[in-house]
Amino acid sequence: MIDSLLEPIILARSPVRIETSALELLGVAFNLACVILTIRRHIACWPVGIVGIALFFAMFFRAKLYADLLNLTVQFLLSLYGWRAWLVGGVHRGPLVVRQAPPAARAVMALAVAAGAPAFGFSLARWTDAAFPYWDSLITVLSLAAQTALSRKWLDAWVLWIAVDAIAIPVYAARGLWFAAALYAVFLVMAVGGLGTWWKALHTA
Repeated sequence: MIDSLLEPIILARSPVRIETSALELLGVAFNLACVILTIRRHIACWPVGIVGIALFFAMFFRAKLYADLLNLTVQFLLSLYGWRAWLVGGVHRGPLVVRQAPPAARAVMALAVAAGAPAFGFSLARWTDAAFPYWDSLITVLSLAAQTALSRKWLDAWVLWIAVDAIAIPVYAARGLWFAAALYAVFLVMAVGGLGTWWKALHTA
């Protein structure tokens, strides 16, 4: 069990031949643009993000990171919801504003991560040839919680994205997805910046 959990870190330090596809580069570009727009609270983050999701879906399928495929499918649906919610989900059907997640929502998200990640990881380890099933599952469940929070414009989304990015970097590097790993390193820095930017918006609204 310990060896399984440490495997992404060990492999990420090993020499891996870099094979970067146009698909990966396009996915990096669209997802990077999506995060920049999200930090600025621009509604265009949603359509740009949807394109990025489609590109990463194809990339992760090739890399056998199956939990990410479910993650991206649900993120696609949440993106459609978030796109509409940001426009008309606020008071009097106006735009949403930055808020903190209600305590009940935080408790539900924490329970979902604590229970869902190991259960999903066990299923992948037992019935598929998934790479790093437990780490991949944790990335998936945390990402879904983060995307849910983002769709409601909750500040908590950035805390969750910071956790996702920190875990994803060694996992993707270990699978030879070096540009994706580098993208998530940039995402990590941007998520910290996004947290600060949204914190200011929350307290100046």
